Amino acid sequence: MIVLFFADTGKRLSVRLFEDGEDLEKGRLSMRSVLGKIVCGAEEGDEVEFADERINRKVLIESVEKSLMLEVSGAEGIVELAAEPRPAAAVG
Repeated sequence: MIVLFFADTGKRLSVRLFEDGEDLEKGRLSMRSVLGKIVCGAEEGDEVEFADERINRKVLIESVEKSLMLEVSGAEGIVELAAEPRPAAAVG
């Protein structure tokens, strides 16, 4: 989950990165969109600029989860990309 703060509107938005199918109102940010490409290369605390329909906008990356979820088109489920290894769960 990534939390974005749009400086021009004062709007805060929580999104997840997806390969395709952007719908910001539903929290889906496409990695192929202008904003998605910028966010992929940014870190928590970064302020980034992008052009949205000929308007320059500033966005603050407020937070980024260490474990990002990425939905791959055509896949049966969601693939988890962990930033660091996690211990295995005990069984029994």
